[in-house]
Amino acid sequence: MDGNEARTRRLQRHCIEAFDLLYGADPSLGPQQTTVGDAAVYRWTAVPIPLFNRAIGLGDDGEPSDADLDRILDLYRQEGLEGMIQLSPLADRASLGRRLEQRGLVRQPSWATLAMTPDRLQANQTDPAISIEPVNDGNRDDFIRVLLESFELPPPVDQFILASLNVPVIQNFLACYDGEPAGTAQIIPATEVGGLYSGGVLPPFRRRGIQAALIAHRARAAFDQGLDLLYSGTEEVDNQSSRNLRKQGFFIAYEWECWGLPQG
Repeated sequence: MDGNEARTRRLQRHCIEAFDLLYGADPSLGPQQTTVGDAAVYRWTAVPIPLFNRAIGLGDDGEPSDADLDRILDLYRQEGLEGMIQLSPLADRASLGRRLEQRGLVRQPSWATLAMTPDRLQANQTDPAISIEPVNDGNRDDFIRVLLESFELPPPVDQFILASLNVPVIQNFLACYDGEPAGTAQIIPATEVGGLYSGGVLPPFRRRGIQAALIAHRARAAFDQGLDLLYSGTEEVDNQSSRNLRKQGFFIAYEWECWGLPQG
């Protein structure tokens, strides 16, 4: 196994284990994970958006069987969800894409997985108006509010976020601008990879360097804890979040080819 493949497998495994941590934080909210072959199939009928309803890792360990493909699609169809299938970069994506197309799926824009190693960490100067603090009982409500508003997430995601705050290994941060709550971020360590998640900034505070400060803060914190590889994902390959990450030393490790399962 060459270095790139080994890194890809670590990043793929990280994403699945990080989502397992989040989905397992409070099962009473209804998020579900089912393993089918080498894929982890996530569903949450209360929040029918791709972020929470996708299959990760399909094709990691070889060509999936027809039975596995049909089982994955049935899990979404049974619940009326517009599930999204993310093909592993290790898969034969041309073959797998044809098989999904035959089952009525439609190719969607790709997502990006970005990575960073300690040698790529950039020196950064942060606007002194920006402060970043760990989340505690005193600022917890601000963290939840800012995260929901930044990503325009509906209820009951607030309870999902609250549950994640109670997972001991997850580190949570609130960014303020001139003392006003403005941005959020998390580090989720899994498979010895530091995952950068929930990096959101409220619209009135964007373009002030807050997202860059949150990226740099988490990168330094994760590397100081001994992690040697960071993960981040963006819902487009070249959106503003991806560009901000790359300015901080991240690189695109691979693209996730995505296929959508129409409702009905």
